[in-house]
Amino acid sequence: MAFFIMLSLALIFWAIPTQIKVTAMMEAESFTPRSFPYLIAGGLLLVSVIGFFNNFLAYRKLLGQETEQAGEEPEEKKSRGEILFPYFIFALIVVYGLMFKFLGIVPATLVVPPVILWCLRCRKWQMYVAFFVFAAIIYLLFTKVLLVPIR
Repeated sequence: MAFFIMLSLALIFWAIPTQIKVTAMMEAESFTPRSFPYLIAGGLLLVSVIGFFNNFLAYRKLLGQETEQAGEEPEEKKSRGEILFPYFIFALIVVYGLMFKFLGIVPATLVVPPVILWCLRCRKWQMYVAFFVFAAIIYLLFTKVLLVPIR
């Protein structure tokens, strides 16, 4: 959240004023070319500050719970599979990228995401159907409506 606070402040005080030029005639209007970017950056700042304080309060609450649980037994050690699982998912994402580059979007999307769902122990067939329907809608949107050539 601190990163987004700094980013929004940089947008408000540096990027927007230096990158979007406004003439004196434009400044007389209530809505200038800078208005919408300022609105977005201000919204980002507001949400980031709220999130920062929310996370700060949650952190304080967890610190209080940690001191109460100091006398309890430590958690069980994770198995090797649990430790390596995030790396396996990352490897599947790399495989998806390589398949996307060499075979195209259709084969990559038909193979890798269902494997990721299966590895995440998603056993509901409705989730797989929902994924394939979403992928088909995105594919049709890009190829038929936006006329973006996808192989």
